[in-house]
Amino acid sequence: MTKSVALILTCFFLAQGISFAQSVYPANYFSSPLDIPLVVIGTFGEIRADHFHSGLDLSTNEQEGKKVYAAASGYVSRIKIAPDGFGKAIYITHPNGYVTVYAHLKKFNPVIEKYIHKLQYEKESFAIDQYSVQAELPVKKGEVIAYSGSTGGAEGPHLHFEIRDAKTEWPINPLFFGFKIPDNIPPKISRLKIYSLHSQGVVINAIESATYKVSNESGENKILGPQVINVFGSIGLGIEAEDKKMDPDVKEYSLGIYSIEMKVDGNKAYSFRFDKFSFDETRYANAHVDYEEETLHNAKIQRCYRLPGNKLSIDADPRMSGELNMNDGKMHDIEFTTTDFAGNTTSMHLALQSETSLASLPFPSPPDDATIIDSEKGININTYDINLRIPAGAVYDETWFSFSKSSDSKNALSSLHHVGDKTVAVNNPLTIEIKVTANIPASLQQKTFIISHGKNGVIKYEGGEWKNGFVSASVRHFGDFEVMLDTIPPTIKVIEVPVSGSPHENLQIAFQVKDNLSGMESYRATIDGKFFLLEFDAKTGMLAGEIPNSKTDKKHNFALSVSDKKGNNTLYEVVLIY
Repeated sequence: MTKSVALILTCFFLAQGISFAQSVYPANYFSSPLDIPLVVIGTFGEIRADHFHSGLDLSTNEQEGKKVYAAASGYVSRIKIAPDGFGKAIYITHPNGYVTVYAHLKKFNPVIEKYIHKLQYEKESFAIDQYSVQAELPVKKGEVIAYSGSTGGAEGPHLHFEIRDAKTEWPINPLFFGFKIPDNIPPKISRLKIYSLHSQGVVINAIESATYKVSNESGENKILGPQVINVFGSIGLGIEAEDKKMDPDVKEYSLGIYSIEMKVDGNKAYSFRFDKFSFDETRYANAHVDYEEETLHNAKIQRCYRLPGNKLSIDADPRMSGELNMNDGKMHDIEFTTTDFAGNTTSMHLALQSETSLASLPFPSPPDDATIIDSEKGININTYDINLRIPAGAVYDETWFSFSKSSDSKNALSSLHHVGDKTVAVNNPLTIEIKVTANIPASLQQKTFIISHGKNGVIKYEGGEWKNGFVSASVRHFGDFEVMLDTIPPTIKVIEVPVSGSPHENLQIAFQVKDNLSGMESYRATIDGKFFLLEFDAKTGMLAGEIPNSKTDKKHNFALSVSDKKGNNTLYEVVLIY
């Protein structure tokens, strides 16, 4: 094909709104990383807490220990072991310019396991992040590289699988590469929301916004509410939609969708699809989704318009903002089409009657002492007992910002400061400095820190440094903050230790560690004064390791030191016999 013909075809496809992204990726290069039927239990681009899901979660039938295979030949370019996040993960670079990632693993094949074990003892650390040299760990397509697990932040056994561009490190939707996932169930639309934008739009009878449930009876999507909605001025729309799947046991379940397109009177006004994205922009998930609905109701309404501070690159046509100007007195047909990766679609029509004018925009007055911040304007506030630095780009859209305080709560060392609206998403971190009102001796000042209050009374450690009677921390959310003190060391609970008469093979030693406030910072175990490897699971607080084989019972001095984030330390010592 000549370049001119290819260009003509490309222009034709773009004009027709057809995505030909699948044609630019090799369809048969990568094989399945599992030897069981692929069942997707987490989709690419699925909205998670503060980020988009960067791969596919593949079912391992709720079991650990399934063989994990290299999807193509290459070399191990990175190994990352952590008590949270991906847990045990391996990265393989392939000669065609892509990297595959396999995460939440239980263990690796013997060669890789030996390599990692050596590294951990060299670094004297369970957690490692090692970029390897090509010649050290080559792998072949179809080779067993690891066994599936549920390490790190995994909520249950599964395999997290990614394909990334080796140059940009952008994750790409793995389904572009030819993996066959049976799917004949269309997505489901469950909710619609209409927004007033820039305080220049009105949803009649609702003013600022209106939310409607959607009925799916007889295969037709209709809002449960007025079939014609009157609006005026600048309006934005959003819908909550799910990608429906069927597992081999004929059980239907829901996942994140692939794309949404919105048309106004037959003309495309906005669309997005999850083909790929940059990790640098993954936090824009909080701008793409209605953060207030997610915070208050755990609803994932995806905006079909772009907030001013949203720099996400998933929009099919960045020139289309999705904002609607309704002031012509006409009836307008809005059509939403949701599509899954297999091409199944669901559509819904909405009738909007625009008004020509309003006597005034009936918006409520802003809170007392509130000030406007937006995606380009930040503020600095300095008072007797709190200093706030909110940088430009801290929020995604114009919002009223205010703060207040109330009396301190139990065990707090300061007033309780109410900073902003916790239903407003924060992008760039803000700095909070809170004055300590209690009398703290110099020896304890560095053990102070800021906490925030979450749902159901849960407190979150935000960190903090003492300076001139204030404690300062950098945070990425609004909410309620105060200063507390941590002088209590972590606890160590013995789960299993070898005793005299134990078998001399596969001896296990295990502990559970907990900290009441600031959380675990570090730990170190030794046997007879030498580093001993214990694996840490942050979900359960479990520390566990395997004692070297021995043929005769001997005494060995074991020590475990555990520290929290404020320097409180607990030391456990015991004489092991093995």
